[in-house]
Amino acid sequence: MILVLYRFSYERDNGLGETVMVPIGYKQHVFCSNGGMVYFYPNPDAYDSEDFDIGKFTVSQNKLCAEVIRDYSNSPDYDFIVYDLEKKTSIPLNTIDDYTQYAQANNLPLTDEFKAFSYHYKKFAIRPKWRIWLLP
Repeated sequence: MILVLYRFSYERDNGLGETVMVPIGYKQHVFCSNGGMVYFYPNPDAYDSEDFDIGKFTVSQNKLCAEVIRDYSNSPDYDFIVYDLEKKTSIPLNTIDDYTQYAQANNLPLTDEFKAFSYHYKKFAIRPKWRIWLLP
């Protein structure tokens, strides 16, 4: 029972079924559903209307830097977001130029350093199987 509980603790949980997830810090996850739709919930404890679909992303300095996917009718008007995981605040940025200026001023990665969810998931899941089940 302890091993099962440990397996589904924050740093070990990678989801089950059609939704997989990658822990990114401060009890936050980036989710991928049905092998294609990638999204992030600013409030991990409850469904929130402020969730957003993201494309490529990276995490640096406790900030999620991501391109925002605008494929749906309720999509936001901005193209990029910087979400501070520790303070739980977001900064929407309208264009790639806005993001580049903000990133350079704050020493954040540029858009060419963003990676797809599959890259982050492989990096998370590449640990040896015995470590996934038993060790931190």
